[in-house]
Amino acid sequence: MAEPIEDHHGMQLAEVRNYHLRSKHHLQRYAEGPGQLDWDAQPAPFRHFAGAPQLALPLCGPAQDRPFAELDQPHQAPLPVTLANLAALLQLALGLSAWKTWGPSRWALRCNPSSGNLHPVEAYLLSQGVAGLADGVHHYDPLNHALESRALCPPSAGGEAWLAIGLSSVMWREAWKYGERAFRYCQLDIGHAMAALGYAYHAHIHQNALFHGRLFRYKIYSIGILGNFFARLGSNAIPFILPLMLQVAFGFEPFVTGLMMIPMVLGSLFSKPIIRPIIQRVGYRRFLLSNTVLVGVCIASFALMTAATPLWIKVLHLFIFGTLNSLQFVGMNTLTLKDLPQHDASSGNSFLSMIMMLSMSIGVALAGTLINVFEQYFATASMNFAFHRTLIILGCINIITALIFWQIPKDTQD
Repeated sequence: MAEPIEDHHGMQLAEVRNYHLRSKHHLQRYAEGPGQLDWDAQPAPFRHFAGAPQLALPLCGPAQDRPFAELDQPHQAPLPVTLANLAALLQLALGLSAWKTWGPSRWALRCNPSSGNLHPVEAYLLSQGVAGLADGVHHYDPLNHALESRALCPPSAGGEAWLAIGLSSVMWREAWKYGERAFRYCQLDIGHAMAALGYAYHAHIHQNALFHGRLFRYKIYSIGILGNFFARLGSNAIPFILPLMLQVAFGFEPFVTGLMMIPMVLGSLFSKPIIRPIIQRVGYRRFLLSNTVLVGVCIASFALMTAATPLWIKVLHLFIFGTLNSLQFVGMNTLTLKDLPQHDASSGNSFLSMIMMLSMSIGVALAGTLINVFEQYFATASMNFAFHRTLIILGCINIITALIFWQIPKDTQD
C-alpha cells in the first residue's frame, strides 16, 4: 500500500532535523568530521571535461570601452547579451582574482568567497543567439577563463539572444575536509556565487549600487576605512578579553567583573565634550597619529595588570582606556566621512558600518585565537602569560596602524 503523503513529509522533515542536529557545532564540542585530511584523496579544485570544445573568453579589462572614471555612471540602456559582456560577468563574479604561494604550494583565489577556499560551485551556461557562442549548454572554466561545450543544438533562427546561468556543487570538494557538514557549506557557497553574480551585474549597470568603487577615489575616505579596520582590531577585543582575564586568570566574580567595566563607560562619556576642541586645535593628522599610539600603549600596558594590582590603579587604567578609545572612534569616523559628497554619503556610511562590524568580529576572533595558541603551545606557563602576551600583540597592532594615519594630508582640519 502506498505510503500516505503526510507520513512521507513527516519522515522528510524528521530526516532534515536529524541531519541538522548531527552536523551542527555545540558549545561543548565541534560537529564530527573526517578526523584527518587524506591529502592523497584531495579533490581537484577545477573541473575539466576532457575532449570538450573550448571557447576562450576575453578578459574584461582590455575589452572595456568606457574610461575608469565613468564606470560608476549608469548605462543608458541594459547591456546587450554579447560574448564580451558575458565574459566580464563570469570573470568578475566567478573568475580568479589572485594566486598565492607558500613554499612549493600554489593555489588560486576567486572573486566569489568560499568556505575553506574549496569552491565546490560550478557554473553552467545555457545560451541561444549569442554572437560568437554556439547555442547549447556550456561549462565555465575559471582556471582558463573559457567555456567548455557540453551539449550543442542547431543554431536558432532569429529571435532575441538570451542566456541563463545554472549553478551546481561538487560535494566531494567540501566533504573531503568537512565530512557530513559539507552539505551546509555547499549551500552557503551556492549563495555566495548567486550574490556575486547578482552584484556584479547590478553594480555594473546601476548608479545606485550599495557600494561603489568610486568611494575609494576619495583619499581621506580610503585612509579612514583602512585605519578604522586595523585600529579597531585591538580596541574591539578589549571588552572581550579583559572580563575573561579578570575571571579566568585573576579569579574575580562575574558581578565584580561587570562593575570593573563601568570606568570604561565613564571614560567614554568624559571624552565626548573634548573631542571637537582637540581636533580643531591640532588637526586630524596629529590627533590620530598620537592617539592611535596612545591607545596601543594602553592596550599593551594591560599586560602589567595582575590580580594583586591595587583596585584604584585598575579603575584609573580602565577609565583612561575608555577615554582614549572613544576619542579614537569619533576621530576616525568623522575623518572617514567628512569629505564625501552628498550623493555618496549613504553608500560610504554603509560601507564604513560594515567595516566596523567586520573589524569587531575579526578582533574578537584574533584575541581568542592568540589566547588559545599561547595556552596550548606554552603549557608550562600560567594563564596570565597567555592573556598578557595577547594584549601586547593587540597593542602593537594598534601602534603600527598609526602608519596608515601618517598618510593624512597635514592641512586636514575639522
